[in-house]
Amino acid sequence: MVALLGLTSAHGVLSAATEPSPLVPVELRCDWMVDPLGVDSSPPRLSWQLRGDGSRGLRQSAWQVLASSSPDGLERDQGDVWDSERVPSDAQVHVPYGGRPLRSTEQVFWKVRIWDGDGRASTWSRPATWTMGVLEAAEWRGRWITDPGLLMWVRPLLGYRSEETERPATVKWVQVDLGSPHAIQELRFHAVRHTVAEGLGFPQRFKVEVSNRPDFADAVSVADYTAREYNLWSHLIQVDARGLRARYVRLTATALRMVDGKACLAVSQIEVLSGGKNVAVGAAVTASDSWEHAPWSARAVTDGLGAPRANPRANGTLLLRRQLQVQPGLRRALASVCGLGHYEMTVNGARAGTGLLTPGWTAYDKTCLYDTYDVTASLRTGANAVGLVLGGGG
Repeated sequence: MVALLGLTSAHGVLSAATEPSPLVPVELRCDWMVDPLGVDSSPPRLSWQLRGDGSRGLRQSAWQVLASSSPDGLERDQGDVWDSERVPSDAQVHVPYGGRPLRSTEQVFWKVRIWDGDGRASTWSRPATWTMGVLEAAEWRGRWITDPGLLMWVRPLLGYRSEETERPATVKWVQVDLGSPHAIQELRFHAVRHTVAEGLGFPQRFKVEVSNRPDFADAVSVADYTAREYNLWSHLIQVDARGLRARYVRLTATALRMVDGKACLAVSQIEVLSGGKNVAVGAAVTASDSWEHAPWSARAVTDGLGAPRANPRANGTLLLRRQLQVQPGLRRALASVCGLGHYEMTVNGARAGTGLLTPGWTAYDKTCLYDTYDVTASLRTGANAVGLVLGGGG
């Protein structure tokens, strides 16, 4: 009986059944990150590595995760958020969280232990933590911040795009009516560069004509690349019109660029320079055909907003500052920031985070990313100030 309970030898050394495993869980990760903030995956995924003593054949045969709402609870081995108990498995990467439902901004403290191939349990790992993000759209209580004066430069549509075709030799054209004849010095056709595949629909072979009749019966050619390809790396077709007087301008594509087995003609902006001014702004547009679905529309190709330098504040930044009062007894303060473009945030003059060009670029009409910061240490009781530097990049 004593031998079964004590498992001792003549020298007083514990047998293999009660010795802790030489394997120890280390490098705990949640969603591949160390103690991350703003976790909004469902469920979060936990990972760990194993460190041994150099013995051969060491392997994990089971694991147990304890997750608690406080460091003290974790220290007492109380898994009030999740106690997985012993799970026979060698998995140690992307193990799904399986505890109670988590709340937005909730902080979870966790640790893990494993059993090796001989059934020996390891010691518990060092504790780790993660903090949930904003899990429901209704929980966003913030509002978009900008200078109202910038809204006049917002471009809701990308420009002109023809219907798709599977034949790159299909002829497509787009035409601008200036309303009356103008002495045209230069024509500029700008490629689409953001939100979609760069250079989508920019023609490989084309011609540019001007005319005083809408049917182009008296057309004059000012550029002809129908027999050879234009610069495939260019995002601008720039044509010297030699001061010709004309009311209509037409770009005709004779060879379209293929993307994923489809081809189209697409132009972000058409500029017609006369007397140093873009006289195409607001001009009527017609085309061989047009894909009139957001974010595309033929009328946008002459909105005047899609050309470089159209927005005098395009490369400017916006500085914002807000004061707030912090009451005594603050336990934790989180800030979640979503930006269409880039930003830097400061709290009482100290920069929050170390990221550059945050948040990442996305198709903003579908997905907007946000960052979460723990700003507790930067706040003090009484008056505080939060600053934002907003820049472009969208």
